[in-house]
Amino acid sequence: FIWFTRSLTKEHTDSIQFALKITGLDENLSMVSDVPEYLQVRVKSEGFDLLGGKFFSDDEEIVLDISENTSSGIVTYSAINVLRMVRESLGEDLEVIDVHPESIQFELSRTTSRKIKIEPIVSISLAENTFIEKAIYTIPDSVIITGPEKVLDSINFVYSKNIQINDVLGKDSIEVDLDVPRKVKSEFSSVLVHLPIDQYTEGKIKLAVQSSNLEEGSSIRLFPDSVTL
Repeated sequence: FIWFTRSLTKEHTDSIQFALKITGLDENLSMVSDVPEYLQVRVKSEGFDLLGGKFFSDDEEIVLDISENTSSGIVTYSAINVLRMVRESLGEDLEVIDVHPESIQFELSRTTSRKIKIEPIVSISLAENTFIEKAIYTIPDSVIITGPEKVLDSINFVYSKNIQINDVLGKDSIEVDLDVPRKVKSEFSSVLVHLPIDQYTEGKIKLAVQSSNLEEGSSIRLFPDSVTL
């Protein structure tokens, strides 16, 4: 007990992990870049201070209210601001040694929506005596996506997930998930990919054999006078 009491009077260092929660995002704005999920905080205090109610669980969080940011652009919370938020959460009994990351920076962009063409990504192995009648297409052929304007400006197509189909015999439709880019929401998550596959047909046709470019008054008899294809 004496050893335990003495150890509590000594200074100790410890690490605390805080989940970083973003609140107050303007409904007309979207996050372009990611923010750190956690802040790692190293603290120093006497053992009695750590024992006296300063135990921290894994679900501790620091709330970052960004409601004052109402326009597009880069937002930076300096090391001083981050340190202030951490100290407010810890109280005065614990001394903060360092915080990682020291500062927080992210980008906001105006939220917008756009109708984008869907491009199917399909690898096909055809069965014998079949062919692709026309280009593979999706139903529907486009989708409305919503997200940061800066992200949507770089998107020309929304692609389907890559699928491999073997020994296709004929026309078919397959439901396939969309590969929606990060930071973007789609009005639906899957489409029907239509495979316009047809089969060659076997048959016979009889055609008459005719002559051409004969001189006037000339005639010719052809044998045979017909062929079968």
